[in-house]
Amino acid sequence: MKNKKPSSDIVASVLLMATALQLAESLLPRIPFFPWLKMGLSHVALLPFLLTFGAWPAALVAVLRNVLAWPFAGTPLSSLMVAMIAAIGSLGIVGLILRPLAQIKWLGWLGISCALAVSHNVIQLAVVEILLVDHDGFYFQVAPLLAWSLVSGLVVGSLAKLTSGFWDELFNLSPSNFRTQSEEKLQPQQVASINLSTKPLRQKFILWASLFRIAVILFLPWLYLQVLIIATTVTIALWPRSETTLRQRSKVFLPLKQSWPLFPFIAWLHLSHGEGHLLANGWITEEGLKNFAIHSLRLANLALLGPQLWQFFPHELLKKSTSPYLQGFVQALNELTQIGPRAMQAARHLWPHWKNRKWVEGLRALQNHLRGVS
Repeated sequence: MKNKKPSSDIVASVLLMATALQLAESLLPRIPFFPWLKMGLSHVALLPFLLTFGAWPAALVAVLRNVLAWPFAGTPLSSLMVAMIAAIGSLGIVGLILRPLAQIKWLGWLGISCALAVSHNVIQLAVVEILLVDHDGFYFQVAPLLAWSLVSGLVVGSLAKLTSGFWDELFNLSPSNFRTQSEEKLQPQQVASINLSTKPLRQKFILWASLFRIAVILFLPWLYLQVLIIATTVTIALWPRSETTLRQRSKVFLPLKQSWPLFPFIAWLHLSHGEGHLLANGWITEEGLKNFAIHSLRLANLALLGPQLWQFFPHELLKKSTSPYLQGFVQALNELTQIGPRAMQAARHLWPHWKNRKWVEGLRALQNHLRGVS
């Protein structure tokens, strides 16, 4: 059976809904020492999209959702990369197996949601260990991770099932039923908030230079090189510029602050469980201390690089694409700059509906306000 193809308006709607749910979830406090144990509320939108349009379209939307939420939530670049890989693995690969089972009624909403949650969290754990921690002791979390995945999968699957009528209605709307800002010009302040570069050649150069720096950070674990990269990044971020204040430039350290839960893990695994020659105090090894320094600097470099990479992301190039996914991404990006006031308005409309368990009506109100429909 050939997959139904989504329009750019449907993609934009799902991206807005999923990103809004992810941003709301990012405001919740993380579990100490288990920072990646999250409910995954954005899958309330992604799960119906997967069942309607297919596994790889859902994986692509999940990747674009992570990119959308990245600058607004202050997500570290390392977390963004891990989330993208996990989304591709769970929705794109595991979802490819689960969707046919759901179509022949072998799996229901709760079953496929739990299976996706388990695969997403296990892949995420493996990627973090391979890229950032590099210690097999990190896998002690598998048991609590599986238990949490079942809980989060049941919650997300229940919410997706309760709102299935809304998703069916949304996915069957024709393009003429949508009202978007795709043909409207962004206000000057919106342009400034999205992209500070007005020179395409300089923008492309810095983008490719940043991508090259990511490869160096990940694949050349030399201590002095990591120190040089972090010193260069901080210097560039804090360099005096007439258009920004010191306080604005200091916001570059926000992703580093949000990366803190990983540093105790790296210290515990490499300092307390490192193998090699003991130092004078008798409980830390020389090799463990070196590994802790390298992995900590690598994590800090990825976190600090994120805001610079986003600043020079080639948004204008995406507008020329005919792909409904990239067109939907640009539409959602334009509208997401107004997510704050619209979300507050939507919350006032959601409460009367959801208080009476009118889930579909509440989600319709949320969609209308996020998309600027009166």
